[in-house]
Amino acid sequence: MKKLFISATVFICLHFLFITLYAQDENGSNICGQSNYQCKPYQTCCPFSDGNFGCCPYAYANCCKNVNACCQSGFKCQTNGTGCVRFDASDNDN
Repeated sequence: MKKLFISATVFICLHFLFITLYAQDENGSNICGQSNYQCKPYQTCCPFSDGNFGCCPYAYANCCKNVNACCQSGFKCQTNGTGCVRFDASDNDN
């Protein structure tokens, strides 16, 4: 069962990596950092490791540091960047 959960979270992260949606803002305002992109209301803007931004397909997602991935709300990135784990309120790191 644990192997299935890890496989599912890796799939979600890969989905974000390869199917990241960019949407240029119609009025030119900078929504995602200093870029000219904005995310749809149900997406979260996440910084990429190369300095660009992309849209995570989840609202209120947690962006993973140093990898181009994100986790759904209630989950956090594993430290090795291979997937997401359920967020434990006693943890203070993301």
